[in-house]
Amino acid sequence: MKKFLFLFACLVFLVGTIQAQVPNFSFEEANFDGSLKNWGNVYIEEVWLDSTGEMHGDSIYLDFAYYFQTNEPWNGAWAAEMRNSFNYTENTGRAGAIVADLDSVFTAWGSFETIPLIATPSQLGFFYKHVGENGDTASAEITVFDSLGNEIGFGRTIIPNSTLAYTHAVTPIVYTTSDIPATAMIKFSNFYTVAPDVRQPSLGSRFVVDDVQLYNITGFDFLSRQQLDVMVYPNPSSESFVIKRNTAVTAQVKLFSMTGELVKQQVISGESAVMGLSDINSGSYLMEVESNGKSWKQMMLVEH
Repeated sequence: MKKFLFLFACLVFLVGTIQAQVPNFSFEEANFDGSLKNWGNVYIEEVWLDSTGEMHGDSIYLDFAYYFQTNEPWNGAWAAEMRNSFNYTENTGRAGAIVADLDSVFTAWGSFETIPLIATPSQLGFFYKHVGENGDTASAEITVFDSLGNEIGFGRTIIPNSTLAYTHAVTPIVYTTSDIPATAMIKFSNFYTVAPDVRQPSLGSRFVVDDVQLYNITGFDFLSRQQLDVMVYPNPSSESFVIKRNTAVTAQVKLFSMTGELVKQQVISGESAVMGLSDINSGSYLMEVESNGKSWKQMMLVEH
């Protein structure tokens, strides 16, 4: 087995961008009706007929479309923008959102829309701008499936703060099995909450996304959670990483930058330890926990 430091010496060659897997990743292509090619989000609204045969629908106020092309790109001529709407009949907000679709025209929101994979992605990357009204939080998600449709990997990035300047975000994908990935579902939403009955999407929030990329980092083993004796959370984190183990044997914890630079290390001797992040810049890192000649590695994200 190659030494870990040798792996990082070659990392510049092992980190690949496989954005060709994401159809219309830069949102430059549109359908004949102006909708985004290979991306979509269709809400189905209830309608009813009165005694005269006239059709009625819910009272919905749209703050622009749910999603559309915008000429505020990070690169190229276009980007994707998501807006929220509100259904006054049901007194519920609707979040603007998009999901990747292999077909040129999106079929229906909520269906099992995936894109095929030709390599194992380790991260989802994208550029974004976000304005959240009333504390609205945007999100990006990727779910990876095997050939039988079983979920084997997942990653989510929460974007709580508003920014008018384009920012690059990277979402690490945590795999729960070593099975070969076959497809992935990629979603972006203008609203994320763990309490949907308490908070509703607000009008005026906007989420702009461009240049969606899948990064492939080879040379790392992804084991099932049952096989791991280390767990690190939360990921991403702004304050600290909590390191949990099934043993109290002394271990070395190291945090490496994507260029292979050792940016932080500490020795732990208990089953639980905390690594502070106040002195670490925002970005993607590789954590290594080494003990008794064995090591565990995981991509970590620091967001201040």
